[in-house]
Amino acid sequence: MIRTKMDQENRAKQFTPFDALSGYSDALKEKEAPSVNMNEQVIVPVIASFNKSGDMLPIYFSAEGIRLKIDHVKWSEQKKWGTIYRCEITVQDRVETVDLYYYATTRLWSLRM
Repeated sequence: MIRTKMDQENRAKQFTPFDALSGYSDALKEKEAPSVNMNEQVIVPVIASFNKSGDMLPIYFSAEGIRLKIDHVKWSEQKKWGTIYRCEITVQDRVETVDLYYYATTRLWSLRM
């Protein structure tokens, strides 16, 4: 068997990236995107704790430079993109309710304003 030397252009083509499932990565990103409108929310830092089962519970968050303690989580709801936590906080002797959103794919927390 006689082998001929492959020219450099054809040799380089065999190493170019190949996407066997073209459009798959874009479809995956779209499916993982949160269904909640992020325009009405602001990303906030949150300190959370975990129980033995691995369940997460927010304890503190910061908004507009103020650190706020979460007095009580009234309820939480699992969604396909993450979890919503309805929390009670005390601000200047007033009890207020806030919704914190945890996005599992990006590991970000947001607060609806």
